[in-house]
Amino acid sequence: MAHWRDVVSTYGEVVAVECRLGVLLPETKLPYPRGTIKKALVEALHDPAHHNETFKNQIELAFLCLDRFVPADQARSLPEIEGREKEYLVQFGRLHDRMVQLCGEFLRDLRERR
Repeated sequence: MAHWRDVVSTYGEVVAVECRLGVLLPETKLPYPRGTIKKALVEALHDPAHHNETFKNQIELAFLCLDRFVPADQARSLPEIEGREKEYLVQFGRLHDRMVQLCGEFLRDLRERR
């Protein structure tokens, strides 16, 4: 089984690219099964070498982004969505952009610690 750092790092790279391209993304884009990613994120939270607020926030945001990966038949892009749902998703997109930025910082931090 892959070490949590490898899973989280690979997942972070997918988040940095894919989460900018759509609102609800097909889970087939995930580099590992959802359960494996969740387990790795939990392990990352419990690693004593990473006990700081920034790291914790990055992992929490990574959990949030995982919810954007859905079965392929439910995946939709922003142009397909209208009305109040679109308004909400635009606001969510702003939050997501911040999350992607934090994920990038997290990946740089992981690479520096290796």
